[in-house]
Amino acid sequence: MWAVVGTPKDTSYFGRFEPIDVLIWYDCPRTFTLYDQDGGLCLVHWLDEDAETMRYLVAPVTSKQIEQLQRGDLTLRESLDQPRVYVVDQTNDGDVRSVWLTQLVDLPQDALPVPRTMLYRSLEPILSLRATGEAIKPGEIPGSVIKSTVEGAQKALKCLAEYEMDLPTRRGRSSRALQKLYDLPVQKTLTASFEVQFRSPLSEPDLFEGLAESEILDERDVLNRVADHLKAGLSWLTSTASEAAALPVPNDADLSRVIVKALKFLTPSPRGAVKELEIRGDLATRTIEPVRLTRRSRGIVNGAISRLPAMTERRVELKGRIREINERLMRFELHDVNQPPLPVRVCEFEAEIWDDVYEMLGVDEAVDVLGLETSPLSIVRVLDLKRP
Repeated sequence: MWAVVGTPKDTSYFGRFEPIDVLIWYDCPRTFTLYDQDGGLCLVHWLDEDAETMRYLVAPVTSKQIEQLQRGDLTLRESLDQPRVYVVDQTNDGDVRSVWLTQLVDLPQDALPVPRTMLYRSLEPILSLRATGEAIKPGEIPGSVIKSTVEGAQKALKCLAEYEMDLPTRRGRSSRALQKLYDLPVQKTLTASFEVQFRSPLSEPDLFEGLAESEILDERDVLNRVADHLKAGLSWLTSTASEAAALPVPNDADLSRVIVKALKFLTPSPRGAVKELEIRGDLATRTIEPVRLTRRSRGIVNGAISRLPAMTERRVELKGRIREINERLMRFELHDVNQPPLPVRVCEFEAEIWDDVYEMLGVDEAVDVLGLETSPLSIVRVLDLKRP
């Protein structure tokens, strides 16, 4: 066992060293709370052990900090990083053998929780973006950095989520989890550089209320596919293949187009304040190591866009009844009256015809839709609506 650098204290300072609430149990209490001899609340975390002794780190905390730890607003390391901390050795019989007053910086760093580690795996951010650059300093974060980092992540995920929601054959039922990606919940922000962390939409309360087990599994599968698309794109962008003629998905130009569009929202602009963007999280990477995007990455993305085959739109005229509207996406479902066996068509419209769409919602009267499509199953971009 390693030597402790600190000031020895009375072994009775933490009483019988008995847990109040056990937060993590693995063979024995590994992370828990207890009271010191003055009735102060403390967080305790296992550090090391040998055949005879268990060694713990004890940090005086508040009940609010424990709540923040359990909610994911604080990491385990942040919760333990207090001005005064103690190292306690406890024998296998439960007796306190020694207590030292010390500081976190004087402890072996490999014995402490890894930075960014949450109390529970489920609290880990699904996506984390850390922006660095010459203009980004502690307490001096340009508004453009906050805007581009947060909105860039949300727009990138929106691209991929919409692609999945438009499959297969325009799905018919919107995924609740994917709709949450449009407004991905921010878990916390850090300002030493600028870092924003997002939690998983799957952790949102009541997300799956009213869904059958098969529907819940489908929700998770669809979100996993969005993650697979983003991982594939980032892996391609940071590999040598990105500078070759290959696309992120060489055999699928449509998916490649969506992925490259999403990546463009994430890559630092050559004229912006962000020099490098570090991306972490299960939604984007397959390892604990971050993916690093630089201003040069934007040029690679633009090169890929130029290699994509051009999309051609053709004029289409449909006749049907307007049903469900997605206000966020400005889309409605059109039930075709001329060819009822065909799938319901999803139509995307501009704000100027919102009143016309709303007036026709749910009525039996059919409407003529004039629009543009890229394929018989693609979203129809509405140009005009006409009542017969």
